[in-house]
Amino acid sequence: MKKALFLLLLIFNSCNEDKSNTNTQTFCDNGVVGEPEGWIVLGSQAEVNAFGANCYSEVNGTLSIGISLGDASSGIVSDVTDLSPLSSIRIINGYLRIENNANLTSLNGLQLLEINSAGLNADGLSIEPSGILIGNNDLLTNFNGLESLQSINGELYAFHNDNLKDLVGLTNLTSVSNVLLTANDEMTSLDGMPNITNMNTFHAGTFIFDITIPGNDNLTDFCGIEYIIQNISDLDFFAFLNAYNPTKQDILNGLCLQP
Repeated sequence: MKKALFLLLLIFNSCNEDKSNTNTQTFCDNGVVGEPEGWIVLGSQAEVNAFGANCYSEVNGTLSIGISLGDASSGIVSDVTDLSPLSSIRIINGYLRIENNANLTSLNGLQLLEINSAGLNADGLSIEPSGILIGNNDLLTNFNGLESLQSINGELYAFHNDNLKDLVGLTNLTSVSNVLLTANDEMTSLDGMPNITNMNTFHAGTFIFDITIPGNDNLTDFCGIEYIIQNISDLDFFAFLNAYNPTKQDILNGLCLQP
């Protein structure tokens, strides 16, 4: 009888351990399954969860997280709050678009993303445009979660993120084609702007300057881009309609902060 009880206890404990492990397990502890292609839209948390469960490490095409601007304008609210199911993704050959997510507070979950590059279109010859667009995410305050990102072969475009304070989270980014930061009303500084050493001036995207910073109502501190302007001699820089609008020469002269 005692031996039977002991065996039952062992089985019970084993089941509890398995259940505990399942509860704490991430979506992808390991494993790489396939490379999805095309324009992939994850418009809800359920779709983010389902896509993440495939454990993709690479995406060929556009990965769009959030709802369309039309849906947002009509009163539909995105329920995406958690990007951790996407934690296996390391490379996106195309655009990463994170847009119109009213409840998203963090980019945590994208920590393994290292490279955003231009991919080939379906014809195998022409280049798929690439870049990272982060816009209309009302509760996002910084870019924490993108610490592993090293290269964007296209534009970095952040717009209409009402509570974005700075660029913290882009620590390891060293290469990007263009940067556009616009209409981020609470942005006060460019703290966190990485020490970019290569801007490959791919101007086929949204804008024509290397760094364009317009319409950020409270932006007074441009010291975060001193390194870039000092070390990339032929860089084009244009700031306007901010609380402070220094020229490239102002920043070279040490006038990166509003007097």
